[in-house]
Amino acid sequence: MSSRPGSPTGSESSVEVRGKPPASFGTRIAQIAAVLFVFAALAGAFCYAILNGESGAASEHEGEVIQNVSTKFSVFWNQYSEYGRCRLILSRKTKSKEAAPVPNSYETYWYQDNDNKRIIFKVDESYVAFVFDKYAYWASYDAANNFLKCELDQTLGYDEFIRRLGLYTMFDRHSEVRQVSRGQTVYVYDGEASNIPLRPDSDIAYYVRSYASKQNGALAGFDTFYGSQSKSKIVARECFFTNMISKQPPSDTWEKMMPAQCTV
Repeated sequence: MSSRPGSPTGSESSVEVRGKPPASFGTRIAQIAAVLFVFAALAGAFCYAILNGESGAASEHEGEVIQNVSTKFSVFWNQYSEYGRCRLILSRKTKSKEAAPVPNSYETYWYQDNDNKRIIFKVDESYVAFVFDKYAYWASYDAANNFLKCELDQTLGYDEFIRRLGLYTMFDRHSEVRQVSRGQTVYVYDGEASNIPLRPDSDIAYYVRSYASKQNGALAGFDTFYGSQSKSKIVARECFFTNMISKQPPSDTWEKMMPAQCTV
Protein backbone atom coordinates (compact mmCIF):
# COMPACT_ATOMS: atom_id res chain seq x y z
CA MET A 1 0.00 0.00 0.00
CA SER A 2 1.39 3.38 -0.94
CA SER A 3 1.81 6.11 1.62
CA ARG A 4 1.05 9.80 1.35
CA PRO A 5 3.97 12.24 1.44
CA GLY A 6 4.83 12.96 5.06
CA SER A 7 3.12 9.87 6.56
CA PRO A 8 5.18 7.23 8.44
CA THR A 9 6.10 3.84 7.00
CA GLY A 10 6.95 0.60 8.76
CA SER A 11 10.65 1.39 8.79
CA GLU A 12 10.29 5.01 9.94
CA SER A 13 10.06 6.11 13.62
CA SER A 14 7.56 8.66 14.89
CA VAL A 15 10.48 10.94 15.76
CA GLU A 16 11.56 11.02 12.11
CA VAL A 17 8.03 11.79 10.99
CA ARG A 18 7.61 14.62 13.45
CA GLY A 19 10.98 15.98 12.26
CA LYS A 20 9.66 16.26 8.59
CA PRO A 21 6.38 18.16 8.58
CA PRO A 22 4.16 17.98 5.44
CA ALA A 23 4.95 20.46 2.71
CA SER A 24 2.96 23.63 3.02
CA PHE A 25 0.27 24.60 0.50
CA GLY A 26 2.50 27.42 -0.71
CA THR A 27 5.37 25.02 -1.36
CA ARG A 28 3.12 22.72 -3.42
CA ILE A 29 1.95 25.66 -5.52
CA ALA A 30 5.56 26.68 -6.13
CA GLN A 31 6.47 23.13 -7.22
CA ILE A 32 3.51 22.91 -9.61
CA ALA A 33 4.35 26.33 -11.02
CA ALA A 34 7.95 25.24 -11.63
CA VAL A 35 6.78 22.13 -13.52
CA LEU A 36 4.37 24.18 -15.63
CA PHE A 37 7.13 26.67 -16.38
CA VAL A 38 9.41 23.88 -17.66
CA PHE A 39 6.65 22.48 -19.89
CA ALA A 40 5.86 25.97 -21.20
CA ALA A 41 9.52 26.59 -21.99
CA LEU A 42 9.81 23.29 -23.89
CA ALA A 43 6.60 23.93 -25.83
CA GLY A 44 7.74 27.45 -26.64
CA ALA A 45 11.09 26.23 -27.93
CA PHE A 46 9.38 23.58 -30.07
CA CYS A 47 6.94 26.09 -31.59
CA TYR A 48 9.74 28.56 -32.22
CA ALA A 49 11.77 25.93 -34.07
CA ILE A 50 8.80 25.06 -36.30
CA LEU A 51 7.78 28.65 -36.99
CA ASN A 52 11.36 29.74 -37.56
CA GLY A 53 11.87 26.87 -39.99
CA GLU A 54 8.70 27.79 -41.92
CA SER A 55 9.71 31.43 -41.99
CA GLY A 56 13.10 30.55 -43.39
CA ALA A 57 11.55 28.45 -46.15
CA ALA A 58 9.18 31.24 -47.16
CA SER A 59 11.97 33.82 -47.41
CA GLU A 60 14.48 31.58 -49.17
CA HIS A 61 14.65 33.88 -52.21
CA GLU A 62 15.02 37.57 -51.44
CA GLY A 63 12.99 39.95 -53.54
CA GLU A 64 10.18 37.52 -54.30
CA VAL A 65 6.78 39.12 -54.88
CA ILE A 66 4.08 36.88 -53.46
CA GLN A 67 0.89 36.48 -55.46
CA ASN A 68 -2.26 35.45 -53.56
CA VAL A 69 -3.75 32.70 -55.71
CA SER A 70 -6.35 31.34 -53.30
CA THR A 71 -9.23 32.76 -55.37
CA LYS A 72 -7.68 33.88 -58.66
CA PHE A 73 -4.52 33.14 -60.60
CA SER A 74 -2.70 34.81 -63.48
CA VAL A 75 0.35 33.54 -65.32
CA PHE A 76 1.23 37.11 -66.36
CA TRP A 77 3.90 37.33 -63.69
CA ASN A 78 7.66 37.64 -63.27
CA GLN A 79 8.87 34.13 -62.46
CA TYR A 80 11.46 31.55 -63.40
CA SER A 81 12.57 28.00 -62.76
CA GLU A 82 15.90 26.64 -63.97
CA TYR A 83 14.69 23.07 -63.85
CA GLY A 84 11.46 21.21 -64.46
CA ARG A 85 10.26 17.99 -66.03
CA CYS A 86 7.56 17.20 -68.54
CA ARG A 87 6.05 13.74 -68.59
CA LEU A 88 4.38 12.43 -71.73
CA ILE A 89 1.47 10.02 -71.74
CA LEU A 90 1.48 8.18 -75.05
CA SER A 91 -1.44 6.44 -76.72
CA ARG A 92 -1.66 2.67 -76.67
CA LYS A 93 0.03 0.81 -79.47
CA THR A 94 -2.29 -0.55 -82.14
CA LYS A 95 -0.82 -4.05 -81.94
CA SER A 96 -1.30 -4.31 -78.18
CA LYS A 97 -4.50 -2.69 -77.07
CA GLU A 98 -4.14 -4.03 -73.56
CA ALA A 99 -0.77 -2.38 -73.06
CA ALA A 100 -0.74 0.58 -70.67
CA PRO A 101 0.26 4.02 -71.95
CA VAL A 102 4.04 4.30 -72.09
CA PRO A 103 5.32 7.30 -70.10
CA ASN A 104 8.28 9.30 -71.30
CA SER A 105 9.77 12.51 -69.96
CA TYR A 106 12.27 15.27 -70.62
CA GLU A 107 13.82 18.16 -68.72
CA THR A 108 12.43 21.65 -69.19
CA TYR A 109 12.75 25.21 -67.82
CA TRP A 110 10.75 28.43 -67.75
CA TYR A 111 12.02 32.03 -67.63
CA GLN A 112 9.37 34.75 -67.74
CA ASP A 113 10.04 38.49 -67.68
CA ASN A 114 6.49 39.82 -67.66
CA ASP A 115 7.61 43.44 -67.31
CA ASN A 116 9.37 43.25 -70.69
CA LYS A 117 7.04 40.63 -72.23
CA ARG A 118 9.46 37.83 -72.94
CA ILE A 119 9.66 34.11 -72.16
CA ILE A 120 12.10 31.25 -72.57
CA PHE A 121 10.44 27.84 -72.42
CA LYS A 122 11.76 24.43 -73.42
CA VAL A 123 8.63 23.16 -75.13
CA ASP A 124 9.80 19.63 -75.89
CA GLU A 125 12.93 17.61 -76.55
CA SER A 126 13.55 19.38 -79.87
CA TYR A 127 12.49 23.01 -79.44
CA VAL A 128 13.10 25.95 -77.13
CA ALA A 129 10.86 28.98 -77.58
CA PHE A 130 12.41 32.45 -77.18
CA VAL A 131 9.32 34.65 -77.09
CA PHE A 132 9.16 38.44 -77.27
CA ASP A 133 6.33 40.96 -77.40
CA LYS A 134 5.54 40.73 -81.14
CA TYR A 135 7.55 37.73 -82.38
CA ALA A 136 9.27 34.53 -81.31
CA TYR A 137 12.20 32.31 -82.22
CA TRP A 138 12.12 28.54 -82.33
CA ALA A 139 15.58 27.16 -81.60
CA SER A 140 15.92 23.48 -82.47
CA TYR A 141 18.33 21.00 -80.90
CA ASP A 142 19.31 17.39 -81.52
CA ALA A 143 19.14 14.53 -79.02
CA ALA A 144 22.58 15.48 -77.64
CA ASN A 145 21.34 19.06 -77.07
CA ASN A 146 23.46 20.46 -79.90
CA PHE A 147 22.01 23.57 -81.53
CA LEU A 148 20.73 23.02 -85.08
CA LYS A 149 18.93 26.12 -86.32
CA CYS A 150 16.74 29.07 -85.39
CA GLU A 151 13.40 29.98 -87.01
CA LEU A 152 11.70 33.37 -86.73
CA ASP A 153 7.94 33.18 -86.07
CA GLN A 154 6.20 36.52 -86.61
CA THR A 155 2.74 35.07 -85.98
CA LEU A 156 3.56 34.41 -82.36
CA GLY A 157 4.16 37.04 -79.68
CA TYR A 158 4.07 37.10 -75.89
CA ASP A 159 0.31 37.17 -75.35
CA GLU A 160 -0.43 34.75 -78.18
CA PHE A 161 2.17 32.28 -76.93
CA ILE A 162 0.54 32.17 -73.50
CA ARG A 163 -2.89 31.88 -75.14
CA ARG A 164 -1.83 28.90 -77.27
CA LEU A 165 -0.44 27.18 -74.18
CA GLY A 166 -3.94 27.48 -72.71
CA LEU A 167 -2.74 29.65 -69.81
CA TYR A 168 -4.10 33.05 -70.86
CA THR A 169 -7.23 32.85 -68.69
CA MET A 170 -7.57 30.78 -65.53
CA PHE A 171 -10.83 29.50 -64.06
CA ASP A 172 -11.33 28.46 -60.44
CA ARG A 173 -13.80 25.64 -61.05
CA HIS A 174 -12.54 23.34 -58.32
CA SER A 175 -11.65 25.48 -55.27
CA GLU A 176 -9.15 22.72 -54.72
CA VAL A 177 -5.89 22.62 -52.82
CA ARG A 178 -3.75 19.62 -53.70
CA GLN A 179 -0.53 18.12 -52.36
CA VAL A 180 1.25 17.01 -55.52
CA SER A 181 3.76 14.20 -55.63
CA ARG A 182 6.65 16.60 -56.10
CA GLY A 183 6.19 17.94 -52.58
CA GLN A 184 4.44 21.19 -53.44
CA THR A 185 1.06 22.39 -52.21
CA VAL A 186 -0.85 23.97 -55.07
CA TYR A 187 -4.17 25.49 -56.06
CA VAL A 188 -5.77 23.83 -59.08
CA TYR A 189 -7.11 25.97 -61.93
CA ASP A 190 -8.53 25.23 -65.36
CA GLY A 191 -6.98 26.92 -68.36
CA GLU A 192 -8.62 27.62 -71.70
CA ALA A 193 -7.32 25.43 -74.51
CA SER A 194 -6.62 27.18 -77.82
CA ASN A 195 -7.88 25.87 -81.17
CA ILE A 196 -4.57 26.98 -82.72
CA PRO A 197 -1.54 24.71 -82.28
CA LEU A 198 1.55 26.10 -80.58
CA ARG A 199 3.58 25.24 -83.68
CA PRO A 200 2.26 24.15 -87.10
CA ASP A 201 3.41 20.59 -86.34
CA SER A 202 1.93 20.55 -82.82
CA ASP A 203 -1.26 18.86 -81.67
CA ILE A 204 -4.31 20.92 -80.72
CA ALA A 205 -5.20 20.62 -77.03
CA TYR A 206 -8.75 20.20 -75.82
CA TYR A 207 -8.17 20.76 -72.09
CA VAL A 208 -5.55 22.47 -69.92
CA ARG A 209 -5.18 22.31 -66.14
CA SER A 210 -2.73 24.54 -64.27
CA TYR A 211 -1.22 24.55 -60.78
CA ALA A 212 -0.39 27.65 -58.75
CA SER A 213 2.03 27.44 -55.83
CA LYS A 214 0.33 28.04 -52.49
CA GLN A 215 3.61 29.32 -51.09
CA ASN A 216 4.41 32.16 -53.50
CA GLY A 217 1.69 32.17 -56.17
CA ALA A 218 4.01 31.24 -59.04
CA LEU A 219 3.24 28.77 -61.82
CA ALA A 220 4.04 25.33 -60.41
CA GLY A 221 3.07 23.41 -63.53
CA PHE A 222 0.37 22.60 -66.05
CA ASP A 223 -1.15 19.59 -67.79
CA THR A 224 -2.18 19.61 -71.45
CA PHE A 225 -4.57 16.98 -72.81
CA TYR A 226 -4.67 16.18 -76.53
CA GLY A 227 -6.80 13.06 -76.71
CA SER A 228 -6.15 9.60 -78.10
CA GLN A 229 -6.48 10.74 -81.73
CA SER A 230 -3.53 13.16 -81.65
CA LYS A 231 -1.19 12.89 -84.64
CA SER A 232 1.88 12.73 -82.39
CA LYS A 233 0.33 9.89 -80.33
CA ILE A 234 0.79 12.04 -77.21
CA VAL A 235 -2.40 11.81 -75.14
CA ALA A 236 -1.27 14.24 -72.45
CA ARG A 237 1.74 16.28 -71.33
CA GLU A 238 2.34 16.99 -67.64
CA CYS A 239 4.91 19.70 -66.88
CA PHE A 240 6.05 20.63 -63.39
CA PHE A 241 8.71 23.12 -62.38
CA THR A 242 11.05 22.73 -59.46
CA ASN A 243 11.09 25.75 -57.18
CA MET A 244 9.55 28.38 -59.47
CA ILE A 245 10.88 31.69 -58.10
CA SER A 246 8.39 34.54 -58.04
CA LYS A 247 10.53 37.38 -59.30
CA GLN A 248 12.14 38.69 -62.49
CA PRO A 249 14.81 36.40 -63.97
CA PRO A 250 18.44 37.61 -63.92
CA SER A 251 18.94 40.35 -66.51
CA ASP A 252 21.59 38.41 -68.45
CA THR A 253 19.44 35.28 -68.89
CA TRP A 254 18.54 35.98 -72.54
CA GLU A 255 22.09 36.91 -73.45
CA LYS A 256 23.42 33.66 -71.98
CA MET A 257 20.76 31.28 -73.28
CA MET A 258 19.69 32.64 -76.66
CA PRO A 259 21.75 31.37 -79.64
CA ALA A 260 23.57 34.05 -81.61
CA GLN A 261 21.80 32.84 -84.76
CA CYS A 262 18.47 34.03 -83.35
CA THR A 263 18.39 37.68 -84.44
CA VAL A 264 15.75 39.85 -86.02
